[in-house]
Parts: sequence; structure tokens; C-alpha cells
Amino acid sequence: MSADRHYSRYLRAKVKTLFTFVALVCSSAPSVAYNGNEFLAHLTGDATDRVYAIGYVQALGNMMRHFPVAGRCIDFPNGVDGAQLMDVVEKYLKENPADRHLHATTLAFGAFSEAFGVVPPSQNF
Repeated sequence: MSADRHYSRYLRAKVKTLFTFVALVCSSAPSVAYNGNEFLAHLTGDATDRVYAIGYVQALGNMMRHFPVAGRCIDFPNGVDGAQLMDVVEKYLKENPADRHLHATTLAFGAFSEAFGVVPPSQNF
């Protein structure tokens, strides 16, 4: 496959990820002010809550791998899956209860950056 075609497929995948994230964030009222307390309740809740949480976590993970937050992207190692990302976020929320009033996206970035580190955006392309 040519480099141009590969890059085109890559960009389409990134645009899909971005639109998925935007749709997820804008799709329901709780996501407008979705804080760490609500996030933890979904992560530890029933099956319906966990489905919402895994979608949110995976969308955030995909976004934070390729789109900079505060000028940095998360340096996820190969093989990280949604269940592992949920474990990382859940652990972070349980260990940092004083911060759970903050927005869920901010807390997920903190959890991922603490667990995996960050890199400049150009290193994740």
C-alpha cells in the first residue's frame, strides 16, 4: 500500500474517532457536566452503566492518543484495551477522591498520563 493511501486511511480513522468522541460527549445530558463522581458510578455500576463507561473511556483513549490535550498526547503502549483503560481510570478515581468534582475528561487525562506517560503530538502519528 502506498504511503499516501495509508495516511489517507489513517486520517479517516482519526476523523471517525473525533466524531465518535464529539457525539458521545454531546449525546446525553449527563455528559455535559459529567464529573468524576458520575464517572466512577458508571464504572462500578450495573451492565448498562458499564457499557456507557467503556464507550466513554475508549473514545477518550482514542482521542487522547492522537489529538493533543494541553499540548501532549497519551503514550499508550501497544496492546492496551478498553478493559485495561477502565481499570486505570477506576483506580485513579478511587485513589483521588478529592478531585472527583472535576470533569471526567480531565480526570481520564490525569489517569492515562500518570499510568502511561505523555509525548508530543508528532510522536503519535
